[in-house]
Amino acid sequence: MNHCHRRIQAVAPSLIEHWVYIMKAILTVLAGVLGLSVMLPAFAGPDWAVIEAGRKNHRTQVAQMEKLTPDQKCAAEKLVLPLDHGPRAVSTPYLNAKRKEQFDAEHKACKAAVAEQSEQ
Repeated sequence: MNHCHRRIQAVAPSLIEHWVYIMKAILTVLAGVLGLSVMLPAFAGPDWAVIEAGRKNHRTQVAQMEKLTPDQKCAAEKLVLPLDHGPRAVSTPYLNAKRKEQFDAEHKACKAAVAEQSEQ
């Protein structure tokens, strides 16, 4: 029995080392596959279908704006002001008030030009 026990002890460390080697190899392969799968979107190119759809939408909007009458063009213009409060403010309330005054003046001038054209 002593002889048999020695034989098992002699075989067991090599078997354990073999399994450790296999587990390390599997872990290394899995880590590599995971790393490549995470990096794959970084190498992806632009989505040309979405880009072309955006360009087509822009062209249709431009074509629609060209078809509008001058009165409709005046009504279609909208005032968009930058953020003027909070920690990420891009503008100030004073500058936004100035922009609003300028927009109102341009809007009145547009309406006056349309009125003059309709009178002629």
